[in-house]
Amino acid sequence: ECDVICLQDVDDYHGFWLPGLNAAGFDTMYAPRQKSQAHAEEDLISEDLDGVLIGWKRMHFQLVRSEVIELHRAAERAKRASTAVRCAARDEIAMILDLVPFNNATHDAALVVACT
Repeated sequence: ECDVICLQDVDDYHGFWLPGLNAAGFDTMYAPRQKSQAHAEEDLISEDLDGVLIGWKRMHFQLVRSEVIELHRAAERAKRASTAVRCAARDEIAMILDLVPFNNATHDAALVVACT
């Protein structure tokens, strides 16, 4: 009986994960990987790419803020070439959410949740 879930390599968000988690009482945020400049020539469309998902029980938390970070863009500015190559190779992303509990929730502290 979890209140927050983080999933990586999520595909079929709209067809499978969104309706299933919604029925289980979760609100969700999903961020698909975006094609980096290095992969712009490939024939992938956004539906073919997987992504990250964070879900939270809607009766316990509300979303205050969210941020999606495309790590391949951050890696382009990295000083260490090994970091840039590793991140750019898979078009990695990260998602960070700020969640706060409702007044009547059993949780008494806000959460910062991240998934890469």
